[in-house]
Amino acid sequence: MNKMKIKNLFLVFLLLIFITILFSILFFKVKEEPSKFITSSDLSNRGWNSTEIKINNVTIFAWIADDEEKRALGLMHIKKLEENEGIIFIFEDEGIHQFWMKNTYLPLDILFIDKNLKIIDIQSMEPCNMNECILYSPPRSIKYAIEVERGFCTRNGIKIDDEVKIERR
Repeated sequence: MNKMKIKNLFLVFLLLIFITILFSILFFKVKEEPSKFITSSDLSNRGWNSTEIKINNVTIFAWIADDEEKRALGLMHIKKLEENEGIIFIFEDEGIHQFWMKNTYLPLDILFIDKNLKIIDIQSMEPCNMNECILYSPPRSIKYAIEVERGFCTRNGIKIDDEVKIERR
């Protein structure tokens, strides 16, 4: 009887260890998820500012990424953009600023814009949920970049050499 009790206690002990490990794994996984964005409106809830951008007769409602943290985050974890919505990256200095699509779910068009607010290049970017992602680079120095859903530029006739107007807020 003692051996049976010891065996049962040992099994209960193992079960408790298993439940503790399982709970820990689930707790840390669930704890990560709320910090991830789902829709672009979550950016507003986190204090991001927005502006209107005009290219030709098209208006883009853009979230502003004007500091290192916001530029690094970009549209990561966003699963849906509204029509005519995007993000504008504003850099302190002109340069060859590279972009990647790490943890980005939407295929995007990126408009590279110089200091004179002229589009110098447009590229299509692929989502990437791996450790190594493609780097997208402008052909020369830029001061701004705008990301919108892929196909937006074609649908709206936006092309290289178009001028960009940014509403200051």
